[in-house]
Amino acid sequence: MKTIKLTLACALFSLLSQSVNAQESQQTSAEHQRDDDTPFQLEDFLPAKSKFNLTWRTSYLSSNEDGDSLIVQPISIGSGQSIQIPLQLTDNSSSDTLSSGLDLSYGWTDKTTIFTGFNAFVSDSIRVSLGQRDTHTTEGIANVYLGMNYKLSSITASFYNTLFVSSLLAHKSGGDYVHGKTVTLGWNGFYTYDPLILSTATVYSYHWEREVDNNRVKPGALFSLSNAVSFVVNPVMSLDWMLTIHHRRDTRVNNVQQYNVKRTLTTMGMGLTWTLSEAMRLQITSSFGVGGNDTSELSIAMLYKPG
Repeated sequence: MKTIKLTLACALFSLLSQSVNAQESQQTSAEHQRDDDTPFQLEDFLPAKSKFNLTWRTSYLSSNEDGDSLIVQPISIGSGQSIQIPLQLTDNSSSDTLSSGLDLSYGWTDKTTIFTGFNAFVSDSIRVSLGQRDTHTTEGIANVYLGMNYKLSSITASFYNTLFVSSLLAHKSGGDYVHGKTVTLGWNGFYTYDPLILSTATVYSYHWEREVDNNRVKPGALFSLSNAVSFVVNPVMSLDWMLTIHHRRDTRVNNVQQYNVKRTLTTMGMGLTWTLSEAMRLQITSSFGVGGNDTSELSIAMLYKPG
């Protein structure tokens, strides 16, 4: 499920709400019967071989800053993952961003999934400086991405993990589009302990130099660490709590190091995943920044898995 849609908390969220061995099996219809009573398994989110999943995501991001500070803008990179890009704000600034996107995942082999997608957005921003008020509206395609997931261990184990790699084929930066200048590597680990699902994720993004508004910009490398706890409420629902830490190295503009862009930011979130039917699942996530990160976001995702 930009933007740039989504904290990594939302990104992590689309995979953390799965489990394999949680509760004793209840009586359900034969059509929906599983070996366990947990609402989700990894296979529900990563398609089986020669199968596909389609995910629609939309989110609303709001920020309001006074003085020199940074906000975090999430960029979806597909397969429910996102990276967080700190943006510098000065004086009194506020912005509202609505974004929406589609993600298509295809099971290439039993362990490998290929995914691709795009995100569109519209953003209104207001800046007040020295008594001057400036408003600006931006809209268009936020990014197009391509990537791959690889299952490292069996989904029937109490502990399992996955690797993923993705590239932003094109994304909007300033008034220009940048092509193929960002690559992201990530790892997800999950451990089930009835009735809890513990998960962690690490993401590393490298950015090559690009031309942005007639300036040569070399964004600093980004590292994110996320931890989450998912509580299995019943066979169709789980509740989730997430904590994500983002750290970005210094950015260089026209070969001049920008020391004020290096920053560690923290995001907290909560949400739920709800099975509407055998083929459809709804995810709702709310997140907010802490420790100098004054942003809040509400995102909704609908996953469709054909039989």
